[in-house]
Amino acid sequence: MEDYKEKLIESLRDYMRRNYIEMPRIHYSISIEEPPQAHDENELDEIWLKEHSKTQCIRLRLKAFLSRKKIVSFGDKLQEWMDRKGLTGVELYKAVHMDRRLFSKILTEQFYHPSKNTAVLLALAMRLTSSEALEFVQMAGYYLAKEDKRDLIISFCFEEQVYDVMIVNELLHMYDCSPLMQ
Repeated sequence: MEDYKEKLIESLRDYMRRNYIEMPRIHYSISIEEPPQAHDENELDEIWLKEHSKTQCIRLRLKAFLSRKKIVSFGDKLQEWMDRKGLTGVELYKAVHMDRRLFSKILTEQFYHPSKNTAVLLALAMRLTSSEALEFVQMAGYYLAKEDKRDLIISFCFEEQVYDVMIVNELLHMYDCSPLMQ
């Protein structure tokens, strides 16, 4: 096992040298727009009604737009992946040490949005290939960037088929990155 880890660590170092793109630090400044100024109470009421009407109109248009679109929840997509991989829910939530209630929530709530860590942990538990993992993480609304050491280490683990979360966490720790789970 130690020989395996040493080879894996050396392989990760080489992978990081070849793939990590360090981005320059950019400092942002934020300016906050002043709210519209009203000269009297009537004008303030008018401004409020105008903004409120805009919001109502946008909400109605959004509702109509969403009703025309078929929204597939993360839980539905996760269920598809589980079926594809021949895994049961119990196998999956136990593999990632997830609470049964949280897992149930992921599968049943239409608008549940998992954290990036949760998406990565589920991908590891399903033993996805590198391209499958990227697709899975993206369907959760995230991306594994080459400019981020942590993301690059996670990508490396999928490429090298390292699915043991403890080993993934050790590799992340080597580069002072936060673990997937405590």
